[in-house]
Parts: sequence; C-alpha cells; structure tokens
Amino acid sequence: MLDNTSIVDGPRSDGHRPYWAEVRFDQGGRCGVWTLHDGTPTELTGPDEDVRSTVYEYGGGAWNVDSGIFAYVDHRSQSVKVREDGITRTLATMPPGIRVGDLSVSASHRSIVAVRERWRDEESDPEHAVIRLPLDEPGPIVIDDAHTVLSGRDFYAAPRLCDTGELCWVEWDHPEMAWSRTRILTGPIGDPEGAATLVAGRDDESALHPTWARDGDGAWTLLFCSDRSGFWNLYRWDGSRVLALAPMDADLIGAPWALGGQPFAPRADGSIVCAWYADGSHVLGTLMPDGRRVAWRECAQVGRIAAGPDWVAVEAAFVDEPGGVLVGATGPGVTSEPAWRRVSRTVEAVLPPEAISRPRPMTWNGDAGPVHGWYYPPASATHCGPQGDRPPLIVLIHGGPTSMAHSSFALDRQIWTNRGFALLDVNYSGSTGFGREYRGRLDARWGELDVSDCVRGAQEVGAAGLADPDAVMIRGASAGGFTALRAAASSETFAGVVSIYGVTDVASMARDTHKLESRYIRRLVGDRLENASASPLGSTGLGAIRCPVLILHGSEDRVVPIDQARRLAESLGERRVPCELVVFDGEAHGFRDPRTLHRSFTEELAFYQRLLS
Repeated sequence: MLDNTSIVDGPRSDGHRPYWAEVRFDQGGRCGVWTLHDGTPTELTGPDEDVRSTVYEYGGGAWNVDSGIFAYVDHRSQSVKVREDGITRTLATMPPGIRVGDLSVSASHRSIVAVRERWRDEESDPEHAVIRLPLDEPGPIVIDDAHTVLSGRDFYAAPRLCDTGELCWVEWDHPEMAWSRTRILTGPIGDPEGAATLVAGRDDESALHPTWARDGDGAWTLLFCSDRSGFWNLYRWDGSRVLALAPMDADLIGAPWALGGQPFAPRADGSIVCAWYADGSHVLGTLMPDGRRVAWRECAQVGRIAAGPDWVAVEAAFVDEPGGVLVGATGPGVTSEPAWRRVSRTVEAVLPPEAISRPRPMTWNGDAGPVHGWYYPPASATHCGPQGDRPPLIVLIHGGPTSMAHSSFALDRQIWTNRGFALLDVNYSGSTGFGREYRGRLDARWGELDVSDCVRGAQEVGAAGLADPDAVMIRGASAGGFTALRAAASSETFAGVVSIYGVTDVASMARDTHKLESRYIRRLVGDRLENASASPLGSTGLGAIRCPVLILHGSEDRVVPIDQARRLAESLGERRVPCELVVFDGEAHGFRDPRTLHRSFTEELAFYQRLLS
C-alpha cells in the first residue's frame, strides 16, 4: 500500500514555469525534480541522481531555479550540479565534511548562494556559513573558504540575492531555535557583514522567509514573516521601515525544521498568494495591495507556493484526497480562485470515498488552557464493527515537539482507520499553528504538559463514547516517542506504547545530539535536565511503565542515536516489562526505504493485535 507514495517538495518558479520535487519511496526514497514541458510533467534529474541536502541533519533547500537555470545538490555524487540550456554540468564538488543546502540562484549575477556546513572532526560541532558559487567559473569548483561571504553565527538560512546586488539572510545563535528568535539582515554581496542592516529581530521575535519582491511602483522591497504580534504574519521592508500587511490573529507558517521553500508568492500586481491557519486548517487565498484578504478555499494543509506571470502553483493537501502540486492559470489583478490542475500527487492509489476517514476537530481543557486535536473514526468500504461496540483507539503524537498535526489525507493514518482503529491526533501545548503563546507553553515543561494534554485527550474520547477506554494505545515518533513513553509512565490509560526513533534519554540527548538541537533540550526541559526523572530511563520515568512497548529505530540515526533505543530496551527487560526492539539497518532519522515502511507497519499492527487479543 505504501509502494506508490511520495513526498512532494515545492513548487518553485523560475519566472516562467513551475518546478517541484518528488521523493519516491518505490525508488528507495530517491528525490527527483520535475517541471512542465509543453504542459506535460517531465523529470529533469537522472535516475542515478538523488536531490538531497543533509545540512542541520533535516536538510532542505537542495535545489532552486531562476530564469531557466536549475541548480541542485546531488547527494550520491556529493556535488552541486547546474542544468542550463538543456545541458547538465557539475559546478562544484563537496569534499569530505562539507554539506550544502538552501540554494538560491541569481541569473542576473550568475551566482548561487547557499548555506554551507563544515565538519572539521566528529568531536566538535560543525561550522556554518553562507557561500557564493560563480556560475561561470571554470569547474568543477572545490568548495572551500574562498567562497565564504558570511560566517561567525551559529546558524544561517534563506540567503537570497536581489538583482540590485543586495543579499538578505536569516541568522540566529544558540540557545535559540528558528521559531524562538532570529534576525533578518541585508547587505551588499561584496561585503554583507561589513555594511549589514538589521531588518527584523531586535526583540523576542522569530523573523523568517525573507523574499525579494517588487512593490506596486516596481521598486525592490523585502517581504518576510514575523511573529512580533504573537502570530506569524507578513511584513514588508521598504529600505527604511517595516510595514504590516493584513494583520491577523493567525499564523501563516509553521516551524521551519528544514531549510528552503517559500510559503508565499508575490505577484507583479503587488498581491501576495499565501495561506493562513484558521481553527487548525489552512485558508488559501491572496493578500491584495490594499490589505484586503481574499479567501479562495480551505485546505487541510498548504506548503510552498510559487507564481508566474499568468499562473499560480501550490503544494496543497486535503482531508479526503491525496495532496500534491496544483497549478492554475490566472491573470494579473485577478482575485478569483484559479481553476486548478493537479500535476503531481503524494499518493497514486485512491481509496473509495466510503473507505476514507474524515477527521473531526476536537478541543478539550488542558492544564495550560484549551488543547486541540483531530479525531478519526474507523472507515472501511467492506467491513464494519459489531453494533454497539466502541473501536480501539490509537493516540498519535507528532514529533518536534514544535510541529503540528494536520488534518490532511495520509495513508499512514488511513491504514489504521481502514483496519477498525479510531485515531486521536493531538496538537498538544507547544504545537505550531496557534500563535506564539501556544507554541511557548512547552518551554521547561516538555514531558509534563504535553503528556497531560495527550492523556486527557484520550480520556475525553473515551468519555464521549468514541472509543473503548480499555483499548487505548499511544504512539509517537522522535520527540513524540518521548511524550508517548512519558504518557505510558504517568497514566494507566494506555494498553501499549510504540516509540518510533523516539527520544528516551533527554540528558544524553543534550550531550550527544546534533548541533541544531543541542541547546533545544534545555529550553524544553529547563532545570530538570540534571534530574533523572526527566527521562523515561530515570527512576520515576521508566520504572512506572507497565504496559508493553514496541521500539522501532534506524541504525544510522544521528538525531536520536540508536544507543538510546538499546538502553531503553535493556532497562525495560531488566524490569520484566514486555518490550520488543526492531532495528532497521541503514535507516536514519525518518524511514525512507519501502521495505522498512512495510515492515514497520506490519510489526506495529501485529503489536496492536497482540494487545487486543
């Protein structure tokens, strides 16, 4: 059932036509980039190429386009390649210890700017910088310090070069994350640091996604998102002041775990195609130059957006059908919704309508205020449960933990509801999509507030008669695995728990994890970091788990090292708690191989069947 699924990344515009990327699980997780050629979807990359970046471990921004120039990182050859005028060439090679991501192409300056990550050794943190690669330099170029234009900060993102020669970028330092406090600066490409201007980030502000655009008079300005109002809204910097565009009590973006992408698209008439969250869902529409919001349609989720002179393209998902890239024709100044054509989809297989579980929004009272989630009832085209019986429930915990549970159609949820399970997908305190205050609730309370939110949500579903309270399981991936384990330790609500490459020891995580998240743990846990009870391996954590546990983990995980999973399994075994550890060789943080996806599903299904038998 998972062989034909893919992950869509994009779209982007080179000023003429849309481009997008597809990660195909039936090709071992290989990523290729596509475009429309005479209206037909056509792949630009070869079958032996894998377009992928691993900067900050989560990667992103491995490709970009401008005026017919397509640049990308080929993970297999460890090189930066350029396709121009139908010819593909290797522009630069990445020596051992060098990674590149968040590419941006400037046709007018014949350059690529990007984020570079350099590892000097395995014992110290990597160094990050912004580099510039000339398109016309004889190559292949060997990336080294001679190409550096910015350095000295802990992290960089979104370097973008304007036709005027002005560079913009995002930077931040430990202990901050991109969603807690960042700065946006600009400076001439010849000396950006020496003549830098601070655009945003003077106070506690997350400013992200700077994008050069022309205003209604044709002058270059800078658009960006900021949460200075309490919500991630759009702003414009005209070179001397910052102006708010269509203020609203709604987020336009989510937490940027990966680099690259653009969540809004400026158009020649001064309007901006974007989407904003409303009650947990996205509203796709456009912001007019006079500040009016024109809503087009409600979507379960909207990702990246691109626009050309007479078209708009969006990465969109819906509750009852697979998502993908949609392209619609539209003229300048037109505010009505385009007639969309789907050019790529995340899932090839289509379920009959009666087999699709449609989520229902739920809200319940948590210790810090209202908590939100999505309830999925069982759905099948061929089977139904016994009359009057309540279904077993799986509580889903998203990772991050600064992330969000969307209501979009996804096979990894429908495969459970098709088999008679109900689901509760929880946006616990700390999730994005509900403003800065909701997102900040989890500071110093991870493993407490998220846990109580999830336990109470499961109990609410049972009390409402929507699930069997004696057949409730909980599962989580990455940070969600930590929350799931803590929930099982703190409550007798759950019959079993599944941890998928989950965090199990926050103290060792703070010592051993990668640079991006190495200070994040202390922000989430606070002074409890030195206390063993903050971890499921501590005496008040693991010792309280009595229900069976299934652990699924990749052998090459650098975010949550496999040692954490092994020590958890050993400790549970010593306490005679039923536990099974399944290790997938070669997999990292996030499973990609279709064989892994199949086996992880079958192992998990068998685990639930044993619990319910």
